[in-house]
Amino acid sequence: MIDEFQDNNTSQRDLLFLLAERNDFKGTKGVVPTVDELDGGKLFFVGDEKQSIYKFRGADVSVFRALQRDICRNGCALSLHANYRSHAKLIKHFNEVFEKVLEGDGQDYEARFAPIQAGRGSNGNDPRIILSIFNKSDIEDEELDSGALEAEAIGDYCTRVLETDEFLVDGKRPSPSDIAIIFRSSGNQMNIEKALKRRKIDYQIAETRSLMIDAVSSDFYSFINYILYPDDTRSYVALLKSPFCGLCDKSIQNLILYNKDVEPIDEKRFQAFNSFLGVVREKAFRLTIPELLELLYIGGGYKAYLLSNDDRRSFVEHYDYLYSYAVQYDSEGRGLTDYARFLRNSLGKADKLPEASVLKRERSGVQIMTVHKSKGLEFKVVIFAGIGGTSQNDKDSYVFEYCGNLIASENKGVLKLLEKDRKDRELAELKRVMYVALTRAKDHLIMVGGYKLNKDGEVVSGEVLKWYLDAVGADVHDLTFTNEDVTIEDISKTPRKTWTAPENYDLDKLIPSGFVEFKSRATRMSITELKRLKKSNNSLDESIELRKYDIDSIIGTANLQDKFGTLCHLVLEHLLRFGSYDDVECHICESDSDNNLLLFQAREFADSFVRSSFFNDHVKGRKTLEELRFYTFDEEAPDVALEGVIDLLVLGEDYNLVVDYKSDSFRNPEEHRIQILSYVKVAEQIYGKRCYGTLYYLRDGSLGGFWDRDGNPVSPEAL
Repeated sequence: MIDEFQDNNTSQRDLLFLLAERNDFKGTKGVVPTVDELDGGKLFFVGDEKQSIYKFRGADVSVFRALQRDICRNGCALSLHANYRSHAKLIKHFNEVFEKVLEGDGQDYEARFAPIQAGRGSNGNDPRIILSIFNKSDIEDEELDSGALEAEAIGDYCTRVLETDEFLVDGKRPSPSDIAIIFRSSGNQMNIEKALKRRKIDYQIAETRSLMIDAVSSDFYSFINYILYPDDTRSYVALLKSPFCGLCDKSIQNLILYNKDVEPIDEKRFQAFNSFLGVVREKAFRLTIPELLELLYIGGGYKAYLLSNDDRRSFVEHYDYLYSYAVQYDSEGRGLTDYARFLRNSLGKADKLPEASVLKRERSGVQIMTVHKSKGLEFKVVIFAGIGGTSQNDKDSYVFEYCGNLIASENKGVLKLLEKDRKDRELAELKRVMYVALTRAKDHLIMVGGYKLNKDGEVVSGEVLKWYLDAVGADVHDLTFTNEDVTIEDISKTPRKTWTAPENYDLDKLIPSGFVEFKSRATRMSITELKRLKKSNNSLDESIELRKYDIDSIIGTANLQDKFGTLCHLVLEHLLRFGSYDDVECHICESDSDNNLLLFQAREFADSFVRSSFFNDHVKGRKTLEELRFYTFDEEAPDVALEGVIDLLVLGEDYNLVVDYKSDSFRNPEEHRIQILSYVKVAEQIYGKRCYGTLYYLRDGSLGGFWDRDGNPVSPEAL
């Protein structure tokens, strides 16, 4: 059974048809079977063309429409008309609206309207259907733009739902988690979040825009950055001011400017902070990034700080996002410096961040999400925000997709035709987005948006609002409707409510830069970088060319040696840690055949390693650690912090062994000796046991040196 088939495309359909062809079917190689040539008992398609809203991911609703016709002709098609989600009054309204909105020219990319039936009882509820609009041209308060005004109205509606009897469900007032605020674009999400915070209404977000604006991210960044760079005075000052320590301004100035003790009122607090800071420093580089964040969040008292005040409770989810990104960075093998760099580059920006999988904590809250995130969900109260917004069409291009083919042209006539086709397809999908948004509502529906009037007094707004106004016969001039089920409300300006967010600190005012000589940060580099700096230009060893492989024509031409080396390391890690490399994929090249060849060769290298006499004599049967990340300081340059990854650490009874894989096409052990010795010294510091190091060249299975911590050659057979 293939669910949500309306979101598939031609390629996905063809793949399914190839899997479901009749056993006795003898077709032409490379030709996809037709519906008539499929095994009738193998495929069961489920979908709703009105909910196809993933065109940007390649979905093509015309594929679903064509399949419907084919199956109706030769198979069995079942139509499910009953809606068991929404109240009968809402069902009636949906039918009235979308009978007009979904009118079209019968194109395959358009969804057809079919009335739905109410499948649930009324339970005595009286659903509210509200259109809340405002004339953007009437806004006089420059401090409250249309987005902020709309957000304030949404906040007021949430308050009305929670604190009045206007929106009862089964005789009870809805809880915050019964409310969903959905929108097509998250551009106004920050204003909506602020409006809810001002009203002390808990909420949960599917994706965050304000994460890097508010103080939570800044506080955690300051702590992490101070761990990495203890001489960074600015991070230290921010840390002292943050909830992790919470010193008053006078105490901070005493410490930083005048080298005095903190104020008496802060003595216990500062003592407790220093004690916790010592614990963090001792554990930081032995913990994963998520473990470190959890230590700071709980052990540092930040969780208690957020939960101790209603104004701050909604910021718990900001920590959830920081934690989720930490998990992501850790799973990708990136270190604490990478995570700190991500925070540093994002702070103070309201940009859309990479998608993160946040494990929701068990707490109620208004759900805030895009229409696409809401698909498949249902809520007692739906607030559809931003219905007056305009569409963001694709940028101008000379390349179009038409009838499944790519067409590139600068001919104005052709461009005009193709542009119209693309615009029509976008509008058809927007109608389906509107359908999904409205039909998420179970009991009450509120739509909020702004419009403008042109010089002729005609409504100028986005398509969704215009379609809805036309469908219900609305007149915005005197706020009347011909539809008796709908209430129209004009948004009035709402005074801003007082609200205190966790504070972002102006460190330049607290500690004037003229009074402070900021110490420079410790230089931070990888051991590979340090190796290059220390490498002798008079190396006595000459490079020896190793065996050539078919992959060399790929990685040499495209300069992909480093990426192929990373792939080999990943395959070896999975084979040794999990016993299989089947889950490892290769996406280095654009060509699938090239990727397959690179992956095949990496697997061959891994198989040869576990079959080698070296593996049998020195690795097999012993505990191993793969891709062991560490941090240390260089003995010759104590102000240089080093970060490295040991490919394989073999833990033995009498000694440990560092193994560094090399996929290089040339053999030169001396080039990597400094790197290996650094790894050996770190391993001895961590485990307190004698350690040796060696290079393993994957191309021919040879060892490149075998050294003790001082760089003295050692015979492997003598161990």
